[in-house]
Amino acid sequence: AADFDQDERKSASKKKRAMIEYVMLEGDTSTVEAAHQLGKLCEGRHLVVNLIPYNKTDVKDKLSCPSEEHMQEFKSIVQ
Repeated sequence: AADFDQDERKSASKKKRAMIEYVMLEGDTSTVEAAHQLGKLCEGRHLVVNLIPYNKTDVKDKLSCPSEEHMQEFKSIVQ
């Protein structure tokens, strides 16, 4: 998954960082431009960004999660 692993979370908690939970939905909020904007907002701050893949349910909606490859690209831009 694209979120931070357990070691990264432990390391972040020792440094007293705030965490941003960012749900990955296919569309405007998961574009490369959005990743750059989020990265810029987080720049120079003690933050951990946790990217959460959207989990589809049996509820009829149009929401979906971007591909794993896209989420990895998004994560690399934000970091």
